[in-house]
Amino acid sequence: MVVSPHPLPSATITGGSPICEGSTATLTATGGNSYLWSTGMNGSVITATVAGTYTVTVTNSLGCTATSSVSLIVNPNPISQILGSLTVCEGSSIQLEATGGISYLWSNNATTSTINVNPVTSTSYSCSVTNNYGCQVVVTKPINVNPLPIPQLFGGDHFCEGTTMALTVAGGNSYIWNNGDTTAQITISSPGLYSVTVSLNGCTASTYAYITTLPIPVTTISEPISICQGLSTTLVASGGVSYLWSNEANSASINVSAGGTYTVTITNSDGCSAIRSTTVTILASPEVTITGDLEICNGMNTSLTAHGGVTYFWNSSATDSTITISPTTNTQYSVTATNSYGCSSSTSTTVTVNPVYLVNRVAEICQGTSYNGQGFTVPTQNVAGTFEFFNNLSTTNGCDSIIKLSLTVKPKPVITQAITGNSVINITGNYTYIISNAQYATSYEWSISNPTWILTNSTTQSVNLAINTPGIGTLSVYGVNECGVSSPATLNIQSTVDIEESDIDDNIEVFPNPANQFVTIQNNSTQSLTHVQIFDFTGKYINQYELHALNTNINIETLSKGVYLLKIYNKNKLITTSKLIKN
Repeated sequence: MVVSPHPLPSATITGGSPICEGSTATLTATGGNSYLWSTGMNGSVITATVAGTYTVTVTNSLGCTATSSVSLIVNPNPISQILGSLTVCEGSSIQLEATGGISYLWSNNATTSTINVNPVTSTSYSCSVTNNYGCQVVVTKPINVNPLPIPQLFGGDHFCEGTTMALTVAGGNSYIWNNGDTTAQITISSPGLYSVTVSLNGCTASTYAYITTLPIPVTTISEPISICQGLSTTLVASGGVSYLWSNEANSASINVSAGGTYTVTITNSDGCSAIRSTTVTILASPEVTITGDLEICNGMNTSLTAHGGVTYFWNSSATDSTITISPTTNTQYSVTATNSYGCSSSTSTTVTVNPVYLVNRVAEICQGTSYNGQGFTVPTQNVAGTFEFFNNLSTTNGCDSIIKLSLTVKPKPVITQAITGNSVINITGNYTYIISNAQYATSYEWSISNPTWILTNSTTQSVNLAINTPGIGTLSVYGVNECGVSSPATLNIQSTVDIEESDIDDNIEVFPNPANQFVTIQNNSTQSLTHVQIFDFTGKYINQYELHALNTNINIETLSKGVYLLKIYNKNKLITTSKLIKN
């Protein structure tokens, strides 16, 4: 019997080339009709991801088997990262470095391990890294682009010599100045270039300012002075365009009568100020008194002695401190005394000469006067009525009498209220003015200081005044009776009749008008305005103010009530005039 063996299958495996970590290998067996792999899988094709030996048993159609094996190698992927900062400032570049491979391909197509990038917005950069096995990984680096800070510098560009100025910067959370300060605000006392670097979120930006100083005024003031009590002196300051004294006066010179230290702040055209002071010493005036027998009998003499000075001058031309007199009638004696400072004061007294017989006397005086007569010296009587006064003479040598004086004090007129009527006149016409509640007046005397206005002849409590021209005038009224004239009541009247504004430029506005405290000059025109001059109603120059902007506020608090004329200039050229009413 002849046995013929069946042929074995020819088992082979393809697809066993090395793979990278994370990849899949496809293993394909051939040479049979059925296949059983060492992994337990059936079929001619399997996939593998794990390194090792893979064996397949191949069976042909005759049932014969053969095996084949392949070793699968899994190469490691590169261990890679991108080095570099996660943030970059706007406008700056950053270096990124990929590691762990032998070749690189960036998302911007660069093929080096290190790249420099300058992103304008926040973005990400990726790199495909390949190692020596040919395995690749892709790593990504997000980049945040921080905006640069916007520094803002506040504080001006100049200050006055001898003062300080604050410079303030904003726009960051940390600062470094070129003088080493690290605060947002610095105080400077010297001119020069000041720069600051502002940091925000790690990004920096710088700004600077060149600061200059303005000169302070070169000033003078009156030397210290001594004056006698009751006198006044003029203090003068110079070197500026405006002045503010410690007594609130705002002129270059002031008239003072009180002692003490006077200080003035002098400001120049740059707005810089200097302070000067001087002193006024008040020298005491003498306190002058006269002593002696001030009441004598007719035919006698007496001595009067002055006290309080070092030299004396009597109204009788005597220069001694004591004089001897023998008046025959009531006589007033006055003396001026001068002390060691050269200051003088005067006083007076009346020597009464009494008659030598018994008599009743009757007299009348007006309220507010004294009575000297008939042997009596009665001081000023301020109350109306009838009063009795007595002189008792105790001697019998020609002056041994009792004299009774019945003195009637008649009231003087008194005006207690102001004149009522318009004080600012804008329209030609007749105006009525009234004085009320005058006491003891039997008639009235009216007068007006402006000769062009017509005042009706009136002796009553009202009067008519015709005003048809511009100007100013003082209306006065006195109460009159047999005892004299009262103190006047007055009313200052200003007339703007026929006053016209000229050269009006509708693009230049003055408001409010009338005004009380401030007035604004607004320039809506195309031409520049440099200054404005203020004149009162009579044409007298009052003041001048610089115009530096489209809107300039002028303080008119110190102006008296009335009508003023504003003349607005561009350098030496008059641009427009405007009438202003101060309430």
